[in-house]
Amino acid sequence: MDTYEQVISLLGIKNQEGKDCEEEQLWEIRAFLQGQDFLRLGHCIQGKQWHLVMNNCNRMKQHCEELGITCFDNYLKGIREAARHQNGNEALQLMSRITAKRVQIRKVLSEEFQHEIPKT
Repeated sequence: MDTYEQVISLLGIKNQEGKDCEEEQLWEIRAFLQGQDFLRLGHCIQGKQWHLVMNNCNRMKQHCEELGITCFDNYLKGIREAARHQNGNEALQLMSRITAKRVQIRKVLSEEFQHEIPKT
């Protein structure tokens, strides 16, 4: 299985109109996975800022949809539900699963891209 197939499998990417996951899309995915959204969500959960948790989850879900990523859908849905019930432990457990998935995907991507994304 080549890198593209591994990433597509790990992310649950839905190819639109039969298009393959192109290198540019992988760069965008990598940038998203390295971005501040996940860190911000974790900080909001830690601070029990439930309204911000819900807003961050909604924004991240929209970004995932734009990139065609489906592997975080259930986790983000669960975090939103935990935020509604102000269940910090459940939200943190789901966040740790997201982190583990991100690490797994970033490892595969780092094998494909040996150099860092330029900071903008």
